[in-house]
Amino acid sequence: MAGTAAYIAPEQIRGKPCPASDQYALGVIVYEWLSGERPFQGSQLQVIIQHAQAQPPPLRTKQPTISPTVEAVVMRALAKEPQQRFADVHSFAMALEQAIKADPGSTLPSDMVAASQLPPMLPPTPVQPLLREHLTAPRLVSLVPTPEQATSPTNTSDPPPRQTPHHISQSRRSP
Repeated sequence: MAGTAAYIAPEQIRGKPCPASDQYALGVIVYEWLSGERPFQGSQLQVIIQHAQAQPPPLRTKQPTISPTVEAVVMRALAKEPQQRFADVHSFAMALEQAIKADPGSTLPSDMVAASQLPPMLPPTPVQPLLREHLTAPRLVSLVPTPEQATSPTNTSDPPPRQTPHHISQSRRSP
């Protein structure tokens, strides 16, 4: 299990994180931002158990000026099952913005930024190609030994020969 207890999604507790886990964590942050406190209180273990089993207290019990529509959007992001949440974080943000616009009389933090004012979201980057690129990329060789190498009695090997990049060696050739 990986995650911060205060923001961990139920599926992370079960060892099955997914993209919707981030939406749940963002839902906890929005809940905290709107009400002034996180949905679950207690020791770390108690909070984890509550994330796994308990429904968060309704936002309006903590902040009665929040509209029922805004509350419904936040509570959907905090659904226990990932399939019951929004399709993605962007959809959550847009639904929250629409709910706020639908009831301009509700009290919200004054520093709220509309989702339409945010920079466009980048598509998720697949991890495997990045790992493959990282593992196959040429490495720079340091000619200065690390402190461990310098003091190691077993380091009797010579440093690797310095290689001149191909484009430089081409320009040094005599005609």
